[in-house]
Order: sequence, then structure tokens, then C-alpha cells
Amino acid sequence: MNSSATGSGLRKAIDGFRSGGHTARPSACLSNLASLLKTRPGRLDEARELAEESLAIKQTLDAGAAKIWTPYDILAEIADQQSQPDQGAKYRRLAREAKRNFAGTAHEMKRHAELIGAVVAVCGGQDDFRALVAAHAGAMHQGGGEWFACADAIESILAGERDEQRLCENVGLTESMIIETILRAIADPSTLSGLLPAEHQTNTRSQHTSPIPQLRRPANTDVPSPPKN
Repeated sequence: MNSSATGSGLRKAIDGFRSGGHTARPSACLSNLASLLKTRPGRLDEARELAEESLAIKQTLDAGAAKIWTPYDILAEIADQQSQPDQGAKYRRLAREAKRNFAGTAHEMKRHAELIGAVVAVCGGQDDFRALVAAHAGAMHQGGGEWFACADAIESILAGERDEQRLCENVGLTESMIIETILRAIADPSTLSGLLPAEHQTNTRSQHTSPIPQLRRPANTDVPSPPKN
């Protein structure tokens, strides 16, 4: 199906929901149509209005179930295209905040626990984990796009960068949650306790030997598969 047919179908769905008295259900279609139109010349204003309408609906619903970060993310991209970097940064911050507060995000981060733990370990002086971080970075480079940018952000973290907004500037929402989780764990290592299985941690904080929980050394550094959102 081409983009014109997709757009027509979305408009029909939106009209159908509205005529049927559904106030919440059009929000996803509005976001999808906004995402489509923002790629078309001369349609940015229309795309922004649709995204704002979707956002207004989602703000009346449960933030997690409604995935309220979606219209924020679309509005950020539109702001960038309309040369409004400050507005784009604001929408990205709101998108990250909404995604962070979603209960499912903590579970999602468990899929990336090995990478997160390894980066935090290296930042805490455990150089045994550098090879594992490098393996993940290689996989992210293969993934391309925003995963490539995530690998670059992690390299910046290893070099000492801690500015969340700067690190998350070029990455997607999932990747930004990984970056935020790493930064929180560096600042407060106890946040790793709900992320890593107990068998991968040893309690060194009680021994006052390190502010970063010691991780068990990796058995190998096999290259992970390229990540997927």
C-alpha cells in the first residue's frame, strides 16, 4: 500500500471513530497520520496539528496505555524540521519523561541489562568488562541509525560525559532509556539491583571497597546480535 492510500485509510478510520462517538480511539490514527505527513513537503503544519490533537486525547488517558510519548516524539521531529531546536528539545524531554514513567520500561531495560551493567562496571573501574562493552558497541553499529548513535553516546559516557540531554540528543526513545538507566546507575548503583539477576552481583558496598557493585566477570565476550527496538 502506497503512502497516499495509507493516509486516506487513516483519515477514514479517524472519521469513523469520531462518527461512532469514540473519543479515545482516534489518537493512534492521528499520530500515524502526523508521522506520515511530516515526511511530505509543505505538510508540516498539518502534521503538527494532528500530533497536537493526538496528544490532547492521550493526555486524558492512562499515560502508559496511551503511549503518550509517541506524539511528543513526532512533535519533536516536526519542531526540528521547522528550525525550532528549543521546542524540539522540550518535546524530547517530555517524551523521555513519559517513557521513563511507564511501568513497562523497567521490564524492557532488563533486555539490555548486560550492556547497562557492563558500562557501569567499566565506569567503576572494572576494566574486565571493556571487551563486553566493545562487543555490544559493535552490534549496535551493525544495527545502524539510532543504535549507532547509542554506541557513540556510550563511548562518551566512558569518556566522562554525564549530561543527559546531550547524550540523548541523537538517539531514539528506547536508546535514551538505556542511556538514562546507565547514568542513574552510575550516580546510584543500588538502581542496578532490580535490573541484574542476583547471581551477577556481589555485595561490595557493605565492604566499602567501591561505590559501584562488582559484577561477575563475563564468561566470554561473544558478539551480541544487532539490537532491535
